[in-house]
Amino acid sequence: MEEDRRQTDLGTAADIEEAQLAKFLNRVPKEILEDPNFKAAIARLPANYNFAIPETIHRIRSSGAQKVALKLPEGLLLFAITISDIRTQFCPGNRDAYG
Repeated sequence: MEEDRRQTDLGTAADIEEAQLAKFLNRVPKEILEDPNFKAAIARLPANYNFAIPETIHRIRSSGAQKVALKLPEGLLLFAITISDIRTQFCPGNRDAYG
């Protein structure tokens, strides 16, 4: 029984380490957040919505994705072209797929 606890504790510690590593890897770099062109592009979107554009750009760049699907709820389709333009501008070589 004590041996089971040790294994559980090790598993929990490993899970915490893995979660911390994931947080570190998913941090948006300053070169994206502080880019004046990027800030100007995001300013075209309404401030009352959180589109998570910096996180998306970072994820696309870090994964090396070539094709990314854009899926929005019906009420936000109005912003699909603007978001697509931002993605195309800041992720060169990336093609859009609409769904």
